[in-house]
Amino acid sequence: MKKLIFILLLASLGFVWYQVTSVGSAVVPKGQYSVPNGTLFPQLNDLLGIRVSDWRFRAYKKFYAQDFELKSGTFQVSEDMPLSKALEKDLKTPAYTDLNFMILPGWSLYDIDAFLVQKNFMKSGELISAVPAKYPRLVKKYPFLEGKKSFEGFVYPDTHRIRQGADLEEFLFTIIGVFQDRIYSKLTPIQQKNFYSTLILASIVEREERDPEQKAEVAGVLSGRLAIRMNLGADATICYALQLGSKACTPAKIVDGLATDSPYNTRKIAGLPPTPISNPSRETWLATLFLKKTDFLYYLHDSEGAIHYAKTNEEHNSNKRKYLK
Repeated sequence: MKKLIFILLLASLGFVWYQVTSVGSAVVPKGQYSVPNGTLFPQLNDLLGIRVSDWRFRAYKKFYAQDFELKSGTFQVSEDMPLSKALEKDLKTPAYTDLNFMILPGWSLYDIDAFLVQKNFMKSGELISAVPAKYPRLVKKYPFLEGKKSFEGFVYPDTHRIRQGADLEEFLFTIIGVFQDRIYSKLTPIQQKNFYSTLILASIVEREERDPEQKAEVAGVLSGRLAIRMNLGADATICYALQLGSKACTPAKIVDGLATDSPYNTRKIAGLPPTPISNPSRETWLATLFLKKTDFLYYLHDSEGAIHYAKTNEEHNSNKRKYLK
């Protein structure tokens, strides 16, 4: 009986041993694999498409890959190969390091371009001058880009991760894909028809109002102005006319630019500007899409940032005297 138990125990151990060692023979398909910062070794199980049982994968690391140090980056597996070989070769050192960066709500292409130049990711002006028409593959995948004059408004504010060696087209595919997932794909067919006008208005709201609770009403004020063909008079658009980023958009610059002849100067030109002036958050997008209808046609912010509305120019001038001292 003891002998039988011993044999069964050996057989069980042998089976377990085989189950663990066979993980090393699992094939890692040829391809490119992006490993985010903070990824743990067991997560390679799914990331590489191996998908053996979790305990086997963990045991393999403990007994057969103790010295393997997982790094973040983009790895290029040159051919189909066993996991054991991939760990010794193509998964040991990333082919590319990845750039992690955060796009803030309200940043324009002028902000983003300058930021990415600092990161040594692209040349100055490269993103600003890019137009969808030069990227037919991108427009084919994302038809909402058809006929647009720039990529302004389509760079979704978020933390993004891009391969350091990526060219501008790869960058745009990644960025526009996020916009598609977070914004466009969630629209109804009716909302999609007017989405670009909403995007332009949302980009102005993003720059005009910081308080989330006030954004829908500010959108309502601006929409009301458009409805009666009244100039929007949004100061943030003047900074865009002057090609200034958000940090450079000071009150003094706005005053200096009031007379600027530009389709983005909504103090002089009625209607929406030709493109968005910033990249709005989903929060601002929704506030604009479901704006609050209002009788107010004017607003201003006091020195504390609080907003004050008015229905008439007389009331607005009164607010100026009260709150802009």
